[in-house]
Amino acid sequence: MIYFYYGEDSYRAKQTVGKLRRKFVELYDKAGHNLETITEDEFTLEKFFTSAKSSGFLAPKKCILIKNIFSVKKFADIQDPLIDYLKTLKNDRDENYLIFWQEGMPKQNTKLFKFLFKLTDPMKCCKNFEKLGEPQFIAWMQKEAETSGKKLTKDAAELLLGMIGDNSWNMHHELQKLCHFTAHDAISTQDVEELIKATQGETIFTLLDAVSAKQVPKALELLEDYLQRETDRQFLFSMLVRQFRLLVYAKEASAESSNSYAIAQRLKLHPFVAKKMLAHSHNFTHKELEHAYGGLVALDRILKSEPDKLETALTLFVSRL
Repeated sequence: MIYFYYGEDSYRAKQTVGKLRRKFVELYDKAGHNLETITEDEFTLEKFFTSAKSSGFLAPKKCILIKNIFSVKKFADIQDPLIDYLKTLKNDRDENYLIFWQEGMPKQNTKLFKFLFKLTDPMKCCKNFEKLGEPQFIAWMQKEAETSGKKLTKDAAELLLGMIGDNSWNMHHELQKLCHFTAHDAISTQDVEELIKATQGETIFTLLDAVSAKQVPKALELLEDYLQRETDRQFLFSMLVRQFRLLVYAKEASAESSNSYAIAQRLKLHPFVAKKMLAHSHNFTHKELEHAYGGLVALDRILKSEPDKLETALTLFVSRL
């Protein structure tokens, strides 16, 4: 049986893949001996065929996860042999499970994408995990909280979304903290403000405030503290990108209105967040914000290609504000 999942929201895709693999274990492989994963760095046709053509160990079949097949080096060379093999399969539940999961959007004009989509979409074994709109994202947040036995109020969800942004990985981690540290059943806006800031949030949001206020010495001190205590550089980078994006939006909106509540409605932000963004946007000219965005693009390249140089690059970025 072939499954095909892809899209920008890789956390929700991961949830679906995990649920499918757990179901496989429950139905066919109680001991869990037949779950295999082949990443883009490990993938070769020989490795894939050896795995896909062999039967399960003490089980009728295997479940093979192929991650980021479209990111494999020399991808063009593997498409045709891979498609030729997949065409020989009956694609039913009697065969090995083959789960193709691409983090992000694959190129839709490739032969493999067209083949996998055409094969799996009619059977509802294909899904593009697009980023959710605000109402859908809030509903997802509330459902996530429910799985931990908590009720997330709408006001609290809106505030948390305004503070963290719509990255589902980041949101999952912050919701886990909230659910763990909140003693009562319902999570309120007060819980969000107190608990998120009391954990990782205190440093990250104070750092973002210092950056937005152009308090460079303070921002550099907070950055050094964050880098010493936290290991998640991707989270810090994503929050910086979001902060400057909101500053740009607030700067543009302030040309038409200085009312933070009107700007909150226009930008679909919690009033608490909109008020802060409006105040901070006055610290930058349009040209300075454009320059900062260029710096973030450079940071993104370093994060992807030379992650060991990221800390130095982050320090330079903040010092040049």
